[in-house]
Amino acid sequence: MFHALRVPAKINFDSTFKCNASCAFCDIPDRHSHPLERMDYEKAKRVIERAAAEGVLKINFFGGEPLLLKRMPELVRFAHNLGLRTSLITNGTLLSEQLCRDISGFIDVVGVSVHGSELAHNRLLGVANAYAKVVRGMALLDNYGIRYGLN
Repeated sequence: MFHALRVPAKINFDSTFKCNASCAFCDIPDRHSHPLERMDYEKAKRVIERAAAEGVLKINFFGGEPLLLKRMPELVRFAHNLGLRTSLITNGTLLSEQLCRDISGFIDVVGVSVHGSELAHNRLLGVANAYAKVVRGMALLDNYGIRYGLN
């Protein structure tokens, strides 16, 4: 017998509207107009803490581009340490050795957006060498044993 959940099993944590890409298909019209760091991290932690206390099972960090937020690894670790499954959706251009080191063991899966061939991907994102950056980022995820999927 199935029972209705009291709370959602998963929440999408829209961490920022800011983005380093100019994707042709993006539906966030003001993605380049917001200051980079607008998040109140203590308030964000309270929201995550409440979600975990209420019985939410998973949190998915996305945006905009969540990796523009310097303290995103801190939020991922915080959520994981509360027992939440953690995931993150990224355009992949900002995946770095330091980021992978910081989230390894605390993230369940990273969704990396890939939009076709190298030429198509670079054109759609409007970022020079975006495809090469994504491929390098996925190699880093592999090196750190971080599961990822194509979004």
